[in-house]
Amino acid sequence: MFKIGSIGAGHMGMAILDSLIECGLEKPRNILVYELAPERQRAAKTRSFAAAGSEIELYSNAERVMLAVPPQTAEVILGKLAKICDRLQKKPVIINIMAGISSSYIKGYLGSDTPVITVMPSMGMKSGHGAAAIAHTEDVPDEDISYIMKVFYATGEAAIVDEPLLKEIVAVNGCMPGYVLYILEAFAREAETQGIDYNMALRMAARGFIGAAMQILEGGTPKEMLARVCTPGGLTAAGIASFENDKLAQLLGDGMANSTRRGYELSK
Repeated sequence: MFKIGSIGAGHMGMAILDSLIECGLEKPRNILVYELAPERQRAAKTRSFAAAGSEIELYSNAERVMLAVPPQTAEVILGKLAKICDRLQKKPVIINIMAGISSSYIKGYLGSDTPVITVMPSMGMKSGHGAAAIAHTEDVPDEDISYIMKVFYATGEAAIVDEPLLKEIVAVNGCMPGYVLYILEAFAREAETQGIDYNMALRMAARGFIGAAMQILEGGTPKEMLARVCTPGGLTAAGIASFENDKLAQLLGDGMANSTRRGYELSK
């Protein structure tokens, strides 16, 4: 019996499996993987992961099963797994990273006695700056909660939240890298119009984001940091004043609200 298996070997799924290895919880040969796309399955085998021949084989041979597939495929995958639920002596803990798929939806297929951990990770975990929001049903054993927390602490930061809040927190977690990339592109393009090399401006802007973010992670607050960098009548202060006049904070808030609204539309 494998300690963990993953149905799906895409970018996020593999990043989580890599974290398992890096934090010393598992070795590749002790991780079972099934991926429908042949090239991804071959890539997993090349990296010494154990390969399952089907979703059902994986579900039957792992203590924990990560569902790392697009949420659009949830109905099909869960329908397959449901066919063998009654034959299992003990159901594996489900680790669900499918956005919008709730624990109750999963239990509706696999049974009310199925323990489910739902995780909203972010792409920052690949660089050690991830942030994972983690919810779990009451029937998840403490050792499994500890196991998954170790994985995501190894990639940055992790927090236990109530499941109903996952749709709201995703806007400051899973969606945040996308927002930052959008803003970085806007800054770099504006610099380009002023005669600055685009690639150089993009890297400088990215470094600026990292530097500011690190100060927050080290215990500062945005207000404190702004007070230090905004010299009255200075360059940064002029830019911030323009942002406030254009109600940039409100626009960003509207964007977050739209992401949350879409999460409710897609949720099951």
